[in-house]
Amino acid sequence: MPQSVLKNPKLLVSEAASGLLRRDRLMTLLESGVDKHLSIVRAPAGYGKTTLLSQWSVRFIGQTAWISLNHSDNDPIRFWENIAKAIGQSLQTDLYERLLPLLTTQPRLPVKLFVDLISTEINKSNTRVQLILDDYQVITQSIIHRSIARLIEHRQKNFRLIIGSQSHLPLPIIRWKADSIVQEITIDQLKFTYKETVQFLKESSMPILDLNTVHEIFKKTEGCPMSIKLVTKVTENKQLEEVMSEGSSGNNSYVSDYLFHELITGLSLQEKSFLLKTSILKVLAPEVCKALTDEIDVDTILSSLEKRGYFIYVMDEERKDFQYHNMFRDFLNKELRQRYSKEEVSRLFSKAAEELYKLGDFLNAIELSMRGNIFVDAMKWIEIHALDIFKLGYTETLKGWIDLLLKEQQELSIEMTTLFALAHAMLQDFGRTFHIIEQLEKRHEIDHWMDNEEYNNEAADFLAIKAYALLVDQNSMNTSLRLMLKQSKREAKDSNFNKISIRYNVWNLTLLHTKIGGKGKLNCEEIESFLNNHQTKDYKRLIVTGYYLGVYAEKLVEWNRSEEALLVIKEAIKIGRSFRDSGLVIPMFVLKCRIEITKQDYAEAQHYLEKAKSYALNKDEPHWVDLLLLMEATIFIQQDKLAIAEEKLAAAKANEYIGGIENEFWWFVHVRLLIKKKDFETGLQLVEQLKARAYEEEQISLIIESSLLEATLHKLNGNNRQALDMLNEALKFGNRYGYIRMFLNESEIYPLMERYIELRRERHIPSWSSIPLDYVERIMNISKEEQSASGLVVEKKNPLHGLTPRELEVLKLLTTGLSNRKIADELFLSPGTVRIYLSNIYAKLQVKSRTQAVIIANALSLEQH
Repeated sequence: MPQSVLKNPKLLVSEAASGLLRRDRLMTLLESGVDKHLSIVRAPAGYGKTTLLSQWSVRFIGQTAWISLNHSDNDPIRFWENIAKAIGQSLQTDLYERLLPLLTTQPRLPVKLFVDLISTEINKSNTRVQLILDDYQVITQSIIHRSIARLIEHRQKNFRLIIGSQSHLPLPIIRWKADSIVQEITIDQLKFTYKETVQFLKESSMPILDLNTVHEIFKKTEGCPMSIKLVTKVTENKQLEEVMSEGSSGNNSYVSDYLFHELITGLSLQEKSFLLKTSILKVLAPEVCKALTDEIDVDTILSSLEKRGYFIYVMDEERKDFQYHNMFRDFLNKELRQRYSKEEVSRLFSKAAEELYKLGDFLNAIELSMRGNIFVDAMKWIEIHALDIFKLGYTETLKGWIDLLLKEQQELSIEMTTLFALAHAMLQDFGRTFHIIEQLEKRHEIDHWMDNEEYNNEAADFLAIKAYALLVDQNSMNTSLRLMLKQSKREAKDSNFNKISIRYNVWNLTLLHTKIGGKGKLNCEEIESFLNNHQTKDYKRLIVTGYYLGVYAEKLVEWNRSEEALLVIKEAIKIGRSFRDSGLVIPMFVLKCRIEITKQDYAEAQHYLEKAKSYALNKDEPHWVDLLLLMEATIFIQQDKLAIAEEKLAAAKANEYIGGIENEFWWFVHVRLLIKKKDFETGLQLVEQLKARAYEEEQISLIIESSLLEATLHKLNGNNRQALDMLNEALKFGNRYGYIRMFLNESEIYPLMERYIELRRERHIPSWSSIPLDYVERIMNISKEEQSASGLVVEKKNPLHGLTPRELEVLKLLTTGLSNRKIADELFLSPGTVRIYLSNIYAKLQVKSRTQAVIIANALSLEQH
């Protein structure tokens, strides 16, 4: 795997330590912006941006992460992968290692996830951190610009982003300037002043100059640091007057080109040849330079050029990798194409790419081939390494390469076309995916390529991609599963789709909220039809079947058929474990937890959460733990333990995107906490925003839940008519998709629902008439049955009736004198879970010790239970 361009700031630029003019006024300027969230250093090439920033990074008190960007960083995953590495290295944490499973997930996760996780890491640091992104002008992807804006909007007090760029940034700079969080240093500040020009010329090896000559140099170079430095280099071999007179016409850009030309004129033929041929490289690795130039002593030439200040950056002190200054490389590239034929230039690109490929750097080999229009090699290597590229998460890079091939009117092979479709599917661009699928189908009509054994792997990929797109984009369960089964029977050993770990759920605790769960839109007939048709062993070999079992289990709970759901959950967990898929296993444990919450068996609910946590940590996916904190908070809210619930919410909030304020589940739990704390006004404001978001994302179960919460809040706030309208809104969607349990879980809704039924019977309300009254009455009857069962406990006034079956088991063993450890062993629980059970038992029996609990248990004839 190729190394990312991550630099130690102290070794960044050889010029930084070579006695260059210290720019004290610019250091002061950067120092004055140390409390800004963004500093921009913007000017054309040659104005010393990189040198300035390298000098500043040495002076900065804190941790610096530096990345020199290039065109390959237009892949959002590669971009944030580099930042994760750089920040992790600067803070000496394992940030990159922790993010790697998420960075390489297919399909690609939302980029803002990585922004928030990296921001969280910075926030946890007790030191100041600055991230320097140099050459930002190469970044053209709007998604990266938006993610950078998000990083800045976090406004971490200990973090500053510094961007070096040759062009304007497509960021909301004007707004940030109004907020006083941005600093700009432009060409006017970066130019040498007349005083600095005099000082630099004095400190160079030039002879003593008269003021007129200095003025002439300053005027013609327009204060450009690169041009002024070139003057000093060129005059080592020519008289200053001669140089200035020959370069008298044109602007500074012309002067620089002229000076560059003069600079290489004095070199030997061997050195000129070396400079021109290696100018096609981003990094001057000695092995590749040797392949290009046939020079035996490349190391000596590189070292000589570095010492003589030929604008070579030291990339790696240990390996002695170098890089030309961008301005110098651009000049050399122009010279190369003027002095060599197209065929000779192509041969250079081909040689360099082959050498990089031999060294194992297939990514840079492909990119160099693409730049040199060596498309045959590029396509060959893309096909060979497609799986590696997907596993690295560089899907955007792959798509970009194939886009370029099409732009260059290259004919794509069947394999390349299926890779193109797969890349778009993983990026969730299903419109383009189906367009490519249609092209492949038309091609099959002409040459029957899918029937050819030679294309068995590509045909398998085609079937899988189409099945995936139909499943995720259109939720066509039956068609999709038939295609997947057909694909699995092809036994295509080298199918790319089979070897990519597709994640249908990365962090959602409820499968119904995911695309595969239809965003809560699936109804009873669809799911049961699917299960009736797909119960064979062949289908159980597919992870998708496990997911639909999970979705079915969640719907069974919604249909108030929890006992059936438990059997389905068991089967779903079995399939999930066989695929080692946390996205299926953990939501099933959470569903068990939800079932226990409805029974008010909070210890058992906590037990299943512990199982979920254990599974997440064993799979090295700690991001699930933040989500599970929200379920814990829910349990404590149910028990009116509000202080503990607030602690759990605060802990989850630290990881904003996964467990915290970017996750709608966090806000739903927060609203429930506000209801308990009787802060109805704040609750209403938040739930209205949640409902708007649910409608925008077409999340049916969230629309129902937010409408029910809004109804509850209006009722508690004395707004009964608004409450009834919100209840009607929830019932409208509930009836359409068969939701029942969600209504039963909202105890505040029962009297409101009774009033709703009365009003429906008394008079016609047009806006309510579309909902069948028997659906509402059925929910109400079930709730009355549950309340009636609960009422029996009150009539008998026997505290043992309030204990769950598992709590009764624990209490029975307690009366025999067993220790917590022995009870845990007997019931196959952990000692911690037993302590939770005992805490709940004591609370329900209203006692404070084991002895008191045993006395009450014996007095009330525990054995009868």
